[in-house]
Amino acid sequence: MSTNVYKPHLLVIPEDKANQDIVNGFLLRLEVNERQLQVLDPANGWSRGKEKLLELSNGHLVRYKNAHALLVVDHDGNRNRGCDIKALISDEVKDRVFVIGVLSEPEELKSASQKYEQIGGLIAEGCKADNTDFWQQESLLVHNLDEVRRLSKVVRDLFFQLQ
Repeated sequence: MSTNVYKPHLLVIPEDKANQDIVNGFLLRLEVNERQLQVLDPANGWSRGKEKLLELSNGHLVRYKNAHALLVVDHDGNRNRGCDIKALISDEVKDRVFVIGVLSEPEELKSASQKYEQIGGLIAEGCKADNTDFWQQESLLVHNLDEVRRLSKVVRDLFFQLQ
């Protein structure tokens, strides 16, 4: 099912299958309005994810003022990757664009007993409760804290159905 572009919506670009699985775990944990959130196919690399985000920000986000975009990308040890990518986004849409991801790679975040979907579920629970403890406790995620707070504040009502 595709999003209703005339209503507030979020398009998610996962860098790879691991990030897609984390996003899917997020979606499975909560009641999400499928017409307001769409996970696109994995970009297959952070630079391709960046290009997809730039395409969306120069096209879809300009045409549809209720559109938001989220890139979930590995930072590969580069704490500034998200900021560097966001610096390429026009000021017109920058407040509707988000970039988050594991400081290294999702494989390092996942423990032997935890699946990517479980990590996504923990993130979902924290987001819904407006609780950033998970992000603060994980050294591989703490660099996302400001972006996560901004994302949570801006789009909380967008994709959580009232229960």
